[in-house]
Amino acid sequence: GSVVRLVEIETPSDGTPVADDTAPPRFVDGVGVPRVVYTAAGVASVAARIDEEGAVYVVMVNGGAAAPSSAQVKAGNNAAGAPALASGSATVFEEGAHMEFKLTGLAAGSSYDIYFVAEDGVPNLQAAPTLLAGVVGAADDSTPPALAFEYPKGMSGTDADLGVYVMLDEAGRFSAVAVANGAAAPTAAEVLAG
Repeated sequence: GSVVRLVEIETPSDGTPVADDTAPPRFVDGVGVPRVVYTAAGVASVAARIDEEGAVYVVMVNGGAAAPSSAQVKAGNNAAGAPALASGSATVFEEGAHMEFKLTGLAAGSSYDIYFVAEDGVPNLQAAPTLLAGVVGAADDSTPPALAFEYPKGMSGTDADLGVYVMLDEAGRFSAVAVANGAAAPTAAEVLAG
């Protein structure tokens, strides 16, 4: 089937036309400002939000390297016009949607600069990229995360749902399954498989 999207257009009550969109998207304050979510061995996860539908482009270059232009970031390139060490893009179909990018190839202890630029559908591209400076590649981590003191904690549940609060001592993923009272405990692989 086809998808129909209804768009409501507002006009001022005096009948004057609404000005065309000439402004690029802005990164939203708070969690939406380009930020590092976590770093792990060889990986940096970074995130952003913009204030309208559009696209976000990101590149990673060596720390202290010349800043690329907005067009170069959009193309996935560094300031010299060559491919950046890592790059990515995401299209946003909803104002304020969270976008996360996993950039790979970071060397432990090395510093990287990550540039973001946003563009709407008009297209209005931001004039200058936003910089996250000095992101350092994490060392190899051979220890799994541990639960913080007094966690996990159960939330109120229903007959069909049960919630659990968790807090880990480092960035990571927590998986859980519920089994009937008296049933054998699942293996780690079974918990991860759900």
